[in-house]
Amino acid sequence: MFMGEYTHAIDDKGRLTIPAKFRDQLAEGAVITRGFEKYLLIYSGVAFQTLVQRASALSPTDPDNRAFLRLAFSGASEAAPDKQGRILIPPFLRAYAGLDGECVIMGVGEYIEVWSRADWEAQLQVVNNPDLNAKRFAALNLSVGPSEAGNDPPPSASSLP
Repeated sequence: MFMGEYTHAIDDKGRLTIPAKFRDQLAEGAVITRGFEKYLLIYSGVAFQTLVQRASALSPTDPDNRAFLRLAFSGASEAAPDKQGRILIPPFLRAYAGLDGECVIMGVGEYIEVWSRADWEAQLQVVNNPDLNAKRFAALNLSVGPSEAGNDPPPSASSLP
């Protein structure tokens, strides 16, 4: 699992240093592709193959499926970290994500996201919105302990005295 947030600069040759905690999972290879907004996604080779298998079940007669397939695969590029833990980001992907200096690299579970510093700071306004976060997490039971009855969900704040 990829998790954590790191900042690294992309060099003049388009190489980005991958955080040391992520390198072992990418040692067998990685695939870089466009993200849903203006960022890049990095998958391990194994995770990308899972995506390929799932995508193969999509009907190309559906326009949304075709758009997804174009997004995911037309911009995909194989990569492998070098001895210093850097991967080469192709110029067209650097241009797509606006990567030309400081980058924010973060683990998001099964994949890595790479953002320009400016775009990530703008995204943080959405990520850190307390009202939206209350709605996002409302359906989850974030309790880590057992309830008194064993299987009952924890009480909501509105039901407390």
